[in-house]
Amino acid sequence: MTLIDSSVWIDFLRPAGAGNTKETVATLLREDRAAFSCPTYYELINGVKDHEEADLERTLLVAHREPFRVHHWNQAAELARLLRKQRINLPHLDILLSAVALETGWPILCADRHFDTIRDKGDARLQVIQLAPA
Repeated sequence: MTLIDSSVWIDFLRPAGAGNTKETVATLLREDRAAFSCPTYYELINGVKDHEEADLERTLLVAHREPFRVHHWNQAAELARLLRKQRINLPHLDILLSAVALETGWPILCADRHFDTIRDKGDARLQVIQLAPA
């Protein structure tokens, strides 16, 4: 299973999205290995335009939804404090998604470097798969 970050879902859903993103996500969906969690869903549903919402919901219906549980808040808070001690402030939703990934042991498929920083400066167990720009 692979947790897909909102940066990748957004590119996948764009008509003019990068070919490598579309191919990678389509493969994960086809192989029943695509997953998302509440932090990603929040980012997506918060930014979707009204005419795009049905496409988003249809796409996410075929992906696995990993629940966000109470203990994820504590794990995310510990991770955020550790990063802040190093003067690193990252988006909270990325830290929350990292907590889910750390518990499940699933990698995060992303298109930004925040998760690399979380892994390198916070918890080396975090698996990150960076999509290279097309």
